[in-house]
Amino acid sequence: MAVNHRFVSPPGHPIDAFRDRDVQGVGQWIGDYGRRGSIPYGVIRGMLAIPIAGSIPLFMIGVVIYLFFATAIGIFLGTVARSMPQLGLLYMLVYLPMNMLSGSNTPLESMPPWLATVMQASPPTHFVLFAQSILYRGAGLDVVWPQFLAVAVVGGLFFGFAILRFRSVAAQSS
Repeated sequence: MAVNHRFVSPPGHPIDAFRDRDVQGVGQWIGDYGRRGSIPYGVIRGMLAIPIAGSIPLFMIGVVIYLFFATAIGIFLGTVARSMPQLGLLYMLVYLPMNMLSGSNTPLESMPPWLATVMQASPPTHFVLFAQSILYRGAGLDVVWPQFLAVAVVGGLFFGFAILRFRSVAAQSS
């Protein structure tokens, strides 16, 4: 049985984690998230007996779009960081405030107006808006498409920046 060296020791540079990945891992990742998406449905509907007003497939499409953003910003931060500990610190400085101020923990209405306006550019804010709209109010695609589009555009921007940064870092290291 062969042991893959990437799982034995951590990579020296965060960019090393994205090299030489196999395509089979992507299929497993999609399958895992599909199964995990059914767990909250089973808990909410089955165990807690809380009705879900909207479409679970539409919500899962939104989750996939949000995961695209989260992956893109993770890759971008991985190209900025020089080591794995630095990547963890960058994550805490960038992603945690975005999530804490997204409207899931505290409503946007209770924030200062300037902060609520700034948070409109944050994809986690749009995720919370479309998740609440779909799951609680039964909204359809005709209502949530602006939030889907906002998350996809910001994710695309981060992915584009990540590709440019990845190419420049890879060119410098080789």
